[in-house]
Amino acid sequence: EMCIRDRLNIFEAKRAGKATFKAINKDGDWTLEYDEVSKRIGPKTFDKYNKIKRKGLDRVEWTRLVKARFRAANTDGDRTIECDELKTKAGHRLLAVIWH
Repeated sequence: EMCIRDRLNIFEAKRAGKATFKAINKDGDWTLEYDEVSKRIGPKTFDKYNKIKRKGLDRVEWTRLVKARFRAANTDGDRTIECDELKTKAGHRLLAVIWH
């Protein structure tokens, strides 16, 4: 069972997203290159959130992606993600950017 807790709010999701950013940023260079995130997001998503077209996604861009995926997964609009929402496709897409 994936749901250890009853619900996840945006602040917890952002905190988890930051921890994931650090964990998967293997070279410690403050940006996530595509090879570091390719198992989590596709090239179109990478390009969409890579606003400052440097090497990769910085923490601000990564957090923007986490927030967008949180909103998409929060189908009932109640500010928290419940277990049933995590089990959806959008929920899995959120987990891909906050779970390490």
